[in-house]
This record gives sequence, structure tokens and C-alpha cells, in this order.
Amino acid sequence: MPHRRYLVPVVVVVVLLTAILVAPRLGRSVSDSFNRVSGREDLAVLQREPILAFRLPGVTLFHTTAQPASSGPLGQSPVETMVEQRFSVEGDGPDALAGYEEVVQGQGWQLVGHWCSRYQHQAAVLFTKSNVLRSSLTVRAVLPGGPSSSVPIAVTAPLLTLTITMGIDDEPFYNGLLLPAGDIDCLRAIDPSDPAFQAHPELRRTSEQLCALLTVSAVRNVVPEVTAAVPDEPEADGASACTYEQRPYRATSTVLPIQGRMDSRPWFSVLDAAGNPRVKYEDRRYPAPGTDEGTMLLAFDERQQPPPFGVWVDAPTGPVEVHTTTDGLSEDQLLAVARLLRG
Repeated sequence: MPHRRYLVPVVVVVVLLTAILVAPRLGRSVSDSFNRVSGREDLAVLQREPILAFRLPGVTLFHTTAQPASSGPLGQSPVETMVEQRFSVEGDGPDALAGYEEVVQGQGWQLVGHWCSRYQHQAAVLFTKSNVLRSSLTVRAVLPGGPSSSVPIAVTAPLLTLTITMGIDDEPFYNGLLLPAGDIDCLRAIDPSDPAFQAHPELRRTSEQLCALLTVSAVRNVVPEVTAAVPDEPEADGASACTYEQRPYRATSTVLPIQGRMDSRPWFSVLDAAGNPRVKYEDRRYPAPGTDEGTMLLAFDERQQPPPFGVWVDAPTGPVEVHTTTDGLSEDQLLAVARLLRG
């Protein structure tokens, strides 16, 4: 019969397609089952941590989240095993944080460092513990008045959170973020009437106006390679910037024995900072000698590789930032450009 010649190929195609469609799902199912079992075991380990049962006077538990590890939806990052407690605090948030720090260190946790942000109205103490999968513990104090985006709930009174996570890889729990030097006492210095907390959105400038603040001829006295000031397209939040570039620029390949195409090389950018208060940059300040001249703050962002760094400058027409990268301006050049902007 003529139609029989097609029977085997059709069956083979159907079987192959079924195998192709089912195999990934089967593999994912086995992996998910393993993750669920191991995640529950890790969660049981974390829930036995004595610090979860500790209570300071005046600190009241009002919410607990317990979450086992999971692989997450396809294409998304996996979720770590985590236990989080939220406490209301009667009295002083920094005092409660200091009390927890002393107790935690007596329970076998190693201190990693302190972090404090007057801009976010938060301080934290971070610890780690070596076990089968390295655990991390963060005790964080949050005071009212910070940006709403920095915490998941409305904060109307001092809040304390205690979060323990069990890592699923060998990366440090803080994802490469180098904690700023300091302690938790910056929360005691919050004064909303301080000029450092005031933003000046009425002083916002366009990208073209930012380029007009610093001429290419003036920049070339500091960075001779710069040949153009290019107004950038405004960001989604309306922030503007001007990028100073070298044009033309011949990139050299380190892999192939040929010269790259003619292109431009950005050396640094001047960004409008009128919508942000000075205290936001004080939190990111890099404690290098000779970099604070009253109206300039040098700041590094270690969360990126290589880390970009910049200077906040109180320019005559309103505050600006100067951003570069480690393969762009040197620290001396960055500060020299900042002085030109300061006038």
C-alpha cells in the first residue's frame, strides 16, 4: 500500500520530537526535586541557629520569612536558602544593632564589616560562617525618612531585620561589594535640616548645558587626548550627561595582529547631580588622602568590574558628577577636571 512508506519516518519524527520536548522537562524535574530536598535540609540547618531565638529588650518580632533554595524559573537566577526576621524597635535603632553585634560574635560568626548610609537611613553589620555551604548573616537597622525604594515596607518607626542566607556557590555573599570603612554611628548624625540632605532639582541642566560648563580646550590641558564633548541622550529618569571623547581613536587588538577600526574613546562624563543630595555621595566616599576639598567628594563603585569612580562637585551652576573608569582618567586627572568645574 502506498501510504505505508511514510509510516516509519512519521513515527521516528514523532518519537524524536517527543524525546526532544520531554527530556529537558524531565531533567529539570529531577534537578528541581533535588533542589527542593537540599533546600529544605539547608533551611532546617539555618532555623536551628541560636540567634533566631535571641531577643533584645524593646525589640519585638513581627514577621518571619523562611525560604528554601530553588533553581527558580527557567532563565532566572536561583534562589538561596534564607531566613529573615523583622523586628520593631522601641528606642534607638543603632543601640539595638550594636546589641545584636555583640551577641552574634559570641555564637561563632565572623565579622565581615560595617556599613552605614545616612542617605538611606540604614546601617548594617555583616557576618559569615563556614559550613557545608557558606552562610552569611546581616543585621540591619532602618530608621524612618530614607528613600522608599531602599526597603520593601513603609518604615514609620525604627526597624531591625536579621537575615541569614546559605550560599549556593563559592562567591562571597556580598557579591564582590567592598564594604566602606566605618561603623553604625552615622545614623546618630542624621539631621534633615543639614544642607547635605537637600537636593536642588530646580538646577537641572540639559546635556548641552553640561557640555558648556567645560570646554574641550580647557580639558586638553589635563587630558590631551580629548578632542570632543558629546551631549548624551537623556536617561529614562531625565538625567543628562556630556561625554568627553577622543576622536578618532584606533583600537589595537590584543588577540589578532591587526589594527581595530577607527572609532571614538570616551575618557569621562559629566553628569547632572542636581536631583540628588550631597549625602548620597558621602555614603560612597572613598577614603583616599587629599581628595576631600570641601566641595569635592571622590567616590568608587566597587560593585562593577572594573570599578568606575567619580567625583561629586559643587559647581557654581549646581552639583555635577564626573565619572570615569580605571582605564580612563587617573585619580589626579579626575580631581583636576573637578577643579575646573568648580571654578
